[in-house]
Amino acid sequence: MKKLMITRAFFVLFTMLTSSSIFAHGSAAKTVTVMSYNLENFFDTTHDVGKNDYTYLPLALKNSSTEVQTYCKNMRSGYYRRMCFELDWNEAILNKKISQLSRVIKSVSPDILVVQEVENLKVLTQLRDQGLALEGYKHIVLIDGPDRRGIDIGILSRFPLANSAKLHYVNLSDAYPDRDPQDIRPTRGILEATFQIGKRKLTVLGNHWPSQNNPDAARLAAAKRMAKIAANGLYPVIALGDFNTVASDSPNAIKEQVTIDDRFFDAQEMAWGRDLGNTGSHFYRGHWSPLDRLFFYRKGARRGCSWIFFSDCIRPQWPSFGIVKKDWMLTDQTFTDQNTGDEVTYKGVPLRFNAKTGEGFSDHLPVILKVIVE
Repeated sequence: MKKLMITRAFFVLFTMLTSSSIFAHGSAAKTVTVMSYNLENFFDTTHDVGKNDYTYLPLALKNSSTEVQTYCKNMRSGYYRRMCFELDWNEAILNKKISQLSRVIKSVSPDILVVQEVENLKVLTQLRDQGLALEGYKHIVLIDGPDRRGIDIGILSRFPLANSAKLHYVNLSDAYPDRDPQDIRPTRGILEATFQIGKRKLTVLGNHWPSQNNPDAARLAAAKRMAKIAANGLYPVIALGDFNTVASDSPNAIKEQVTIDDRFFDAQEMAWGRDLGNTGSHFYRGHWSPLDRLFFYRKGARRGCSWIFFSDCIRPQWPSFGIVKKDWMLTDQTFTDQNTGDEVTYKGVPLRFNAKTGEGFSDHLPVILKVIVE
């Protein structure tokens, strides 16, 4: 452990030194901001065949569709059943959701934006063209995956793709050894996209791992897949997204496959020494969790570059790591403690989007990191 702490301290110092003008290689250097943001149920208003998107449809269509009524009736959760029957997800509400999400994104104006819980390319394009029209996101990536709800991972970028994007599927057979493979609910894949930034290339891996409703081994399977993709890559790799992993997971996918032996460097850990306030991007039942993360693949950092540990062409700026939490993105929530019956108020938690009022944003906070590209 002491060795790892010394190693991390060296790399933080190294990053700070190499970002100075002493080591600058000229005016061609770019500071690129990458950001990950779970948009929470960002659906369009039409049904995608083969997907369970019935909750996020206009109420008039729901009430006239036997198919939708049957689906909603058969939902096990009373909360989600009522939401399926009553939520009016119409164009006006979608436009408000776009406006709200765009406000958050524009407050950072990242160069590369990785998003989760996006239904399809159509609605991601609508976000870009309608809410982010002046942000310069000329390049858009989304590949439809196997998630039964229809939610996918997408990327908006100011930089062009260097080659075709890929969606890597995650096999969950080991996580459910007692189930027939046909009965295992498929999860989101890992989206790989390599962007051309000047004369350099940077590979981005977009992630949305299985939720906490799945066994911890399901996230371990996703972690193994991500690590393999990074190991086989040709360029520096940054992996980011919603990893849905908490400290109590056992096996813990991040500790056992991602940060083990510094295979990937964790941006939040590398930014130690800064006051980050709460260390989580997601709040649930009184607890903050760092579900949304940014990792930089160590070995890939030297491919095509001269430094042994970090490249002199793509350098993470660890002190720039942050959890985006503007005051207007936050609210206070009051809960009844199930053990004592007392009301407890938590301050400064994510203000979720409310389809009735058109206020709020997402149940996640975005995470950001800057990298210098020479």
